[in-house]
Amino acid sequence: LQDLDTSHLKNQRFLLRFEKPSKNLQKKLWISLIPSKAPTKDLDFETILSSFDFTAAEIFNTIVRAAERAALRNDKERAITNEDVMWAGSQEATKDKATKTYDLMFQ
Repeated sequence: LQDLDTSHLKNQRFLLRFEKPSKNLQKKLWISLIPSKAPTKDLDFETILSSFDFTAAEIFNTIVRAAERAALRNDKERAITNEDVMWAGSQEATKDKATKTYDLMFQ
């Protein structure tokens, strides 16, 4: 929160800080946030967990981006793959701080 622009906070009554979830909870989030009807293929949650230490919002954003990537594939195989998640996670991890602040404020 030290990088948060505080100019808009004078009108806010509360500012909540959410700690990053434990690795155990992160795994549950990865599994539960992927819709059960979404096609998946070869997801390796242990590799995903060892690669990223994300908040719930970052996990959600990564899953959405991975699903979009899978859906836009030209071939018939549009399942969300480990490669999709790893790519989307890398994109999420490299977002700039201003974008991350915006994401956290409006989700």
